[in-house]
Amino acid sequence: MDEDFDDEIQDPTELVIRFEEMIQQGKVYFFDVEEFETIINFYLETDNHAFTDLAISHAVGQHPACVTFQLKKAQLYASTDKTRRALDILDSIEEIESSNAEIHMTRGAIFSKMKLFDKSIVEFKKALSLDNGNDEIHLNIALEYEKTGHYSQAIQYLRKALEINPENENCLNELAFCFELTDQTEQAIAFFEEFLNENPYSLDGWFNLGIACNTMGLYEKAVEAYDYCIAIEPAFASAYFNKANSQANMDLYKEAITTYLETFDHEEPEALTLYYIGECYEKLEDYHQAIAYYEQAIQSEGQLTDAYIGLGMAHDQLGNFRLASKFISHAISADPQNPEYHYFMGDLLRKNGQLDQALTEYLLVSEIAPDNTMIWVDLAELYDQMENYNEAIKTLLHGLNLQPQNPNIHYRLTVSYARFDRKNEAHSHFIAGLESDPEGYQMVFEALPHLRYKFEYQELIYIYVHKKNSN
Repeated sequence: MDEDFDDEIQDPTELVIRFEEMIQQGKVYFFDVEEFETIINFYLETDNHAFTDLAISHAVGQHPACVTFQLKKAQLYASTDKTRRALDILDSIEEIESSNAEIHMTRGAIFSKMKLFDKSIVEFKKALSLDNGNDEIHLNIALEYEKTGHYSQAIQYLRKALEINPENENCLNELAFCFELTDQTEQAIAFFEEFLNENPYSLDGWFNLGIACNTMGLYEKAVEAYDYCIAIEPAFASAYFNKANSQANMDLYKEAITTYLETFDHEEPEALTLYYIGECYEKLEDYHQAIAYYEQAIQSEGQLTDAYIGLGMAHDQLGNFRLASKFISHAISADPQNPEYHYFMGDLLRKNGQLDQALTEYLLVSEIAPDNTMIWVDLAELYDQMENYNEAIKTLLHGLNLQPQNPNIHYRLTVSYARFDRKNEAHSHFIAGLESDPEGYQMVFEALPHLRYKFEYQELIYIYVHKKNSN
């Protein structure tokens, strides 16, 4: 026995070094119960099963009456998939010390790992009955309810956990996750605002409030929430990034660029951030700067296909059709089932008079994404450009069969039927368009300006738009 051991040593590293020295030298050092717990937990957390077993064996040898080390052995067996042996040990311990909440916690964790979530919830609730003030037990129950899709119950337990321990970051983040999955964004905002009244320095509270506000389109409130995050933790790069996203959503592109750049003071430049900066410059019509940042994004992460699309769009704006086509083609090669990419290519080809190739791209979009609200209209317009008017009508009717309430299709059918002087069909679809989207009728007059002066169309607009508004 080594009498020189300092009982005050609590640093896991020092304890582990001393324990391993004992093993290597074949000596016997004394460790008290808490020290052995620290050593065992270190090995459990680092998945060092061999040394966990050794530490437990020595702990039991020195403290044979301590139930804690039997629990640790059960946890070791559980982590190495020896669930039956683990459960047998827990059953034995429960006969001796039935009021130990950790027995049920360990059994609950085992059942969870076995995907027996109903059983795990029962065990965690037993643990809760023995230790009701433990926020981690409430969190564990919530996590099990999440796994079974019972998010309302999960929210209840997460709320209780936060009442016990408002600083539990995992609970805050899980609660935000549950609100998001159940489309309870308004409730999330109300909760986090109330929570922050009591806990104004909660970094995660402000951050999750910002996310919820951004989701609801409350961008100014989101920016304010992220500013509080930055005030609490000036090096919190994610707060700068999200704040910039909200600023971009408000069309404050110059401010957004400045904020995106601030993230680089606190983390290495990320491809996505560089891409968003490029997007902001594109919105500002500074296409050369947009291209510079899109290129940086690609250098940082070659598989960021949206950056290739950005390059294509920017070069198109600068009149560089060849380069635009090249970069959009690269994106399509990387993600051939992405309908947006084919749409971009179709638009580019159509704009540059390559109608047959544009038709191929549009048809691909209609196959991959038949629920796209504009593809049938654009496809019909392209057929009109190609003077294939009958095919345009067929395309629109097919789209209408898939999307019977789509006002854009109804308005475009008005154009197609009016072109053939089929007044009844044209009026019928014009009325259907007005009923779904009273403000969208201008697309008809843009295609056929002479209809604007037709009395019957002015009358329909008066009945379905102006008269309804006045009522």
